[in-house]
Amino acid sequence: STYLTVNSVADTNFQLGTGDFTIEWFMYLNANSPYPRVFSIGTYPTATLAVSIESGYFYLWTTGSANFIISGITTSTWYHFAVVRNSGTVQVYRNGNQVGSNLSITSNLTNLSSNLTIGNETTISSSASLNGYLTNFRWTKGTAVYTSNFTNPAAPLSSLANTKLLLLASNSSATTLDSSSAATAVNN
Repeated sequence: STYLTVNSVADTNFQLGTGDFTIEWFMYLNANSPYPRVFSIGTYPTATLAVSIESGYFYLWTTGSANFIISGITTSTWYHFAVVRNSGTVQVYRNGNQVGSNLSITSNLTNLSSNLTIGNETTISSSASLNGYLTNFRWTKGTAVYTSNFTNPAAPLSSLANTKLLLLASNSSATTLDSSSAATAVNN
């Protein structure tokens, strides 16, 4: 039932517009819950940008539509995911391998009324609570970090140029510590 929030409405670092970005994280699900959100800006069915893992399926939501639906997500397994937009084309990578096909998503991903929520959706609900663990959540604005398959990271992620949020969460006392140079305030 724990979730984190970032005041993304007041911080342009989280207003992605139509530019390049990379959002990535490591995830471990303990159990499936009805509609768990990895992160969300906005609430279903009109979320500006969100990822949910539902009954073994990965969903990427942009401007209220499910754009990627990828199967094969199981509980009790660590995964690394990266959602990347490069020149208007979005790819999703699981453990370094692109899953699904390239998708043109050129819409403006700016939301000036909903904050970024990690581990739930913006309107908090028990059915959207992620039952598991997230670490190394990195939000990079203006850079497509990955543009082809890559070796799955084997060490904690680092703060790259344009990293606006990096939550390493190496222990329970560090869940709200932003390790990027942006030093974004995160609320638990």
